[in-house]
Amino acid sequence: MKEKTKEKLLFCLQEVSWIKELLAEKQTDSITARMLCIYASIRLDDVYHCMPDYPDHHPNKAYTDPIKEEYKKRWQDARNKLGGHFQSIEVSEETENRNLGDIVERNLIFQTITFDKLKEMLDDATIFYQIATHTEDVEPDIVSLSVIDKQTLVDVCQFLNNSDRVLLSSSALHLSQKNAVGVFFCSPAQQKVQKLLTIETCVYLAHTLYNKVYTDTNIQLMFKRMLICWIMNYHDNLFNPASSDTAQQYDKGLDELLYEMFKAEKDDATRNQIKKYFDKLKSLPIYSETIVAAKDIRNTACAHLDSTLNLPDINTRLLGFDVRKLYRLYDCMYKTLRNVLDSHFLLQHLAIKGQTFYDMWVEDKGVLNFYNDETNQVSSNYFTNTITLEEAIKVIKEHEMESFDLAMEKVRNTLFKAKGRQYQLLKKLILSRFRADDLSYDELTTYADIFYSIRHGYPEKNCLFFIQLWSALQRKDKRSHRFILYSIAGSAVFDVKGETKKLIEELAISKYEPHVLYGAVINAKACIHSQTSIYAYQQNPIVDARIIDYCNNVGNLQLRLATEIALSSRWFCGNDIHFGNWVNYNEFFESQLLMVLASYLASASLDVENADILNTLVREHKYSELLWYIFRIEKQITGTSGVFASLIEDCIYSGNRSYDSETAYWALCMEELGHIEIAHNWLKKLHEDNLDKGLTMTFCRFLQRHAEYLDELSQLRASLLDLYSFTQDEIDWMEQDKQE
Repeated sequence: MKEKTKEKLLFCLQEVSWIKELLAEKQTDSITARMLCIYASIRLDDVYHCMPDYPDHHPNKAYTDPIKEEYKKRWQDARNKLGGHFQSIEVSEETENRNLGDIVERNLIFQTITFDKLKEMLDDATIFYQIATHTEDVEPDIVSLSVIDKQTLVDVCQFLNNSDRVLLSSSALHLSQKNAVGVFFCSPAQQKVQKLLTIETCVYLAHTLYNKVYTDTNIQLMFKRMLICWIMNYHDNLFNPASSDTAQQYDKGLDELLYEMFKAEKDDATRNQIKKYFDKLKSLPIYSETIVAAKDIRNTACAHLDSTLNLPDINTRLLGFDVRKLYRLYDCMYKTLRNVLDSHFLLQHLAIKGQTFYDMWVEDKGVLNFYNDETNQVSSNYFTNTITLEEAIKVIKEHEMESFDLAMEKVRNTLFKAKGRQYQLLKKLILSRFRADDLSYDELTTYADIFYSIRHGYPEKNCLFFIQLWSALQRKDKRSHRFILYSIAGSAVFDVKGETKKLIEELAISKYEPHVLYGAVINAKACIHSQTSIYAYQQNPIVDARIIDYCNNVGNLQLRLATEIALSSRWFCGNDIHFGNWVNYNEFFESQLLMVLASYLASASLDVENADILNTLVREHKYSELLWYIFRIEKQITGTSGVFASLIEDCIYSGNRSYDSETAYWALCMEELGHIEIAHNWLKKLHEDNLDKGLTMTFCRFLQRHAEYLDELSQLRASLLDLYSFTQDEIDWMEQDKQE
């Protein structure tokens, strides 16, 4: 046997040994453990291919042939279908429900991977190494993990361990996941999405492990190999292979499957939109060169070890490969998939994953545990009966992160049920907190989130309770009022006691302008609720006179415009009160806003062209962009944003979630109001979550305006050329706010 072959064999044993040593700590869940073993199967495949083909009469054949057969039986499918590639699994014509054949077979392969089988195969591979190298009496020179490196790896595995909770899973491997709730999809395109979501979990695991610091740099190289393999699997499932790619492992990519799917649906608009997303990704400067280089390194140093190169040369090539650039491209692929999934209702639900369920466990599905020992139990941290209401309120008050989600769930569930002694006790506890002197904005924010989430439960009960809280809160700082008024606006109904009516009347005559705006929203919500029934979508009622009267009684022009923006945005873009075929309401809210806006623009002496822009924004329901323009008009006239600032700061209006640009304009409005950090965080998130040059340019220009972010701007610029090509006009636009 050649020396370079011996080196590669020992290298394979070393990497598999590290994985076995880590898994022996039993700190991983079965999913993570098996994903690590899939990489081990890639290295075991190299061992298999390095085995000499002994003639029949050779005494070693009796040892090596069983090892080969054992590998084929236990590991080859895991390597080919889950690791080196993530390819489709062919099932026989006789298989019942062939559409589900792939996912069933994939999970069967996945569950055959156990810790015991890993140990057995490593022992077999070690024996083969000793036979092939004539070192039967000598243990291979395998290096154990250092104490520091082992602890680093264990910490990551503990962090990723989800075996203590019930999760919603969109993975193609959800059948193999204990305490997981998943869905079967029959469409080839939807199943391909499931595979991509599964690979995302693998990429996340590899990337997390790769980004740690190790005393032995070869450990990081192992995770670099793993990361490259799975990112390339992601790419090869996202895109239809080139015509030259005729190898067995290639099958249709998501782009081709979606093209076929929406062609069959005769939905050309969605098909073309999805194609634009994929074309945009492929047109990035980073794409072609990076994929070519990554395929080469995947095929010579990761999923395979080049037979013509020795191990040091292979590692040198791997060290020279810029995996950060490949990961940036993966991030672009990830964003593209999210855009694709958001493009049609048949795909949108696939993006939902990782949600934790409380107060439940999943009946044993017969899932084989990786360690073949006791079944993992769901932690008491996810059962609300393990915490009292008093304890939950204390956790929320002190913002104790360890039990915070459980406490919120306890309070939310009790309020949603709205009955019994526990409900009455909880109301007293919350009322006590609203009266307390140490009530913080963070605590109020938490309660506002909880209250809004239960708006579809028992609205009359909730509304009356929230009005009680308003009575306790209104004597405090006016800036705190928004938290409870926001909650009332979500659940507002007219009650038999007349408490809601009295509140609206009180708010309408308030000298504090945000009160007037919230009064309009609460009044509209209660009025519209009084007109609804189980047949609401078949109706088209006339506009409630109480809404018209409230608006007409708002005398100040700026306040009236802010009121119309609040109502129109809530109607067209909110989550609470919109019925698409209520044409009377559609026409009323839009026409009222246009009418008042015309009066406002006339008073501001705005030219016709700019007025047309704002009118178009109203018709397109782009209220955040509209407000940004109004902010600038107001600052020219009065030097402030006036009452319009309340729409943003007090969460009174609703932005149009159909446009990322609307979120960007909301952030720019926050910048205008002096909330620079909030604006920065949201603009950064938009840049990071979307493959959109315009959003990136907006973020760059924002960074340029603020000296504290100039270092971040420099770092961002270094990567932009990988993503986009900029014209000189675009560069000039981004640098308009450059600080000299």
